[in-house]
Amino acid sequence: MYREYKKSSLFLQTSVEEGFSLSTLEALSYHVPVIGYNINYGPSEMIVDGKNGFLVPADDQEALYQKIRQYLKNPKMQKKFMKNCDATIQKFMSTKIQKKWKRLSADLLMK
Repeated sequence: MYREYKKSSLFLQTSVEEGFSLSTLEALSYHVPVIGYNINYGPSEMIVDGKNGFLVPADDQEALYQKIRQYLKNPKMQKKFMKNCDATIQKFMSTKIQKKWKRLSADLLMK
């Protein structure tokens, strides 16, 4: 998959129902911006609208098409979004997640 991601400039997350999308996080980790539907549980945690991709209203195919078109027609935007993927990935690094779990466990034990 590494070679495929390195050739990619865009990932589409078009589910209308989804849990926390590991495929979205994976794409961002390879600096591939994501355009996806703004549905519950995940996309808005990773996709920062206008920074590392776009969020469009759920199941709005016209809005999805327009954002894809806007992105693909603008090489400067593509480079900017690709660069901006790093900030998102930093939030989800294993060391940071481990610290959050430890803090939650400690808080629960105190109650």
